Amino acid sequence: MRGTRAFSTDRVRRKALLEQYQQSLADAGVYRILNLKSGRFLLGSSSNLAGFRNRFEFARSNQSAAALDAKLREDIDKYGFDDFSCEVLDTLEVTAEMGPEQIAADAAALAALGRERFDPALLY
Repeated sequence: MRGTRAFSTDRVRRKALLEQYQQSLADAGVYRILNLKSGRFLLGSSSNLAGFRNRFEFARSNQSAAALDAKLREDIDKYGFDDFSCEVLDTLEVTAEMGPEQIAADAAALAALGRERFDPALLY
């Protein structure tokens, strides 16, 4: 009888942990870093938008573009971080069944679709 009870408790605990994990999945999607002076922008995708935002804010707080895409560095050095903004354009619905590769591929596809909405001459 004790063994059955332990099994049942373990299964309930695993189910609760799975539900907690599913609710804590990171947002994935498309972001844009906009140069407010020139109107040029970098369009990218991330499987962890919160992590990307943190990296952008860290780079801004340290006034160091090294953590960002190399395409932006010259203009950040020229204009400074105050003339750049970061925004999330689209988010991807992530499910627990999706693997990291699928999330990254879907986010990249979403970014490719997003590029069609903008003037390609303004892309970094």
